[in-house]
Amino acid sequence: MIAITSISGKNQITIPRQVIKRLGLDDNMIIEWDITNNNEVILKFRKNNCNPLFERLDEVEEEIAQGNKRKFDVKRITKENQV
Repeated sequence: MIAITSISGKNQITIPRQVIKRLGLDDNMIIEWDITNNNEVILKFRKNNCNPLFERLDEVEEEIAQGNKRKFDVKRITKENQV
């Protein structure tokens, strides 16, 4: 399968619909770009596991603003939300 796309003026690209369907991609994925010594690009798509962590950071920010101090175990939060 060949799919073609272009780079916008803001260095953005759109993933062609047929690629999204074939690879089963969704809105909340992260794309890893790996460039080989031969300047070939390898893309890896993975789930974004950071959202629960960011939600907790919002909680921390609120508590700090209210003068509360509380510890959050980042490793535990990340492990609980792995896909």
